[in-house]
Amino acid sequence: MAPLRELAIVRLQGNDVRRFCNGMFTNNVRDLPVGGGQRTAACDAKGKLVGLMDLYLAEESVVRLVVEGTTFEDFEARYAKYVVFDDVAITDETAQFTAFTVQGPDAAAIVREAGLPVPGDGFATVDGVEVLRRNRGAGSGFDILAPTERAEGLRARLNAAGAIVGTWDDLERARVRAGRIRWPIDVPGRALVHELGSLKDEVLAFDKGCYIGQEVVHRVDVMGQVRKHLVGVRVAGVEAVPSGAELVAGDAVAGVLTSPIADGDDLLGLAVVRSPLDTPGTTFTVAGRPAVVVAFAHPSS
Repeated sequence: MAPLRELAIVRLQGNDVRRFCNGMFTNNVRDLPVGGGQRTAACDAKGKLVGLMDLYLAEESVVRLVVEGTTFEDFEARYAKYVVFDDVAITDETAQFTAFTVQGPDAAAIVREAGLPVPGDGFATVDGVEVLRRNRGAGSGFDILAPTERAEGLRARLNAAGAIVGTWDDLERARVRAGRIRWPIDVPGRALVHELGSLKDEVLAFDKGCYIGQEVVHRVDVMGQVRKHLVGVRVAGVEAVPSGAELVAGDAVAGVLTSPIADGDDLLGLAVVRSPLDTPGTTFTVAGRPAVVVAFAHPSS
């Protein structure tokens, strides 16, 4: 059990909310059932990633978004301009909830033992607490949005049910080992979703209508000419290396290291590098220290 941070919780409400989201984001909101949830992304007109979020259809006219690495103000500034004739209201709910997560093979049993519902897919709500199915790298897990005044009591119940109290760094370590990016820290320059590991399998749908950047995303998928890929990078030693440190191969900069975190006797981080330097075993130097490309663990969802 670990805290979540650097996110905005947004409520979209109105008769046109399903159509609006389907035209803004990359996944198929058109066919999402009430009570369902999905990972989705936002792209610019050139198909480059500009945002990541979890989307849940609470009611036919209500969507809740848990948006990574941004503020409500930034989200509203980007999307309010697209609400012209649509019946869609954008509301900030970030302060109303405290967000934390329970991850691991026993997550469902712990959530159930604590008296909370276990959603089969998407989310479930009880007494104002929302339980959202979400794998953050440990194989399976759930995010919990608790009314802020009740969050401490809920965490105590989960702890009593068997959840080990962890830290943000514990959560980051599981994420990086699994090769899951966090927006925007792991995309220091504009990137295509196809360049970011398994993210494309989670957030891209090709059975829906148009959205911003859809033509470019579809063309990349059809042509399959992706020249950069997300890799894991293990750096010798645990001395800190700043996120954004250059990966040097010979005389060339191959990319930058992001999300470096202590993992045993080394640092483990992520990088987007050009082929063929994305092959496990490829060596670099980072801040004057040896580094090597390593394979990701890919736990089941």
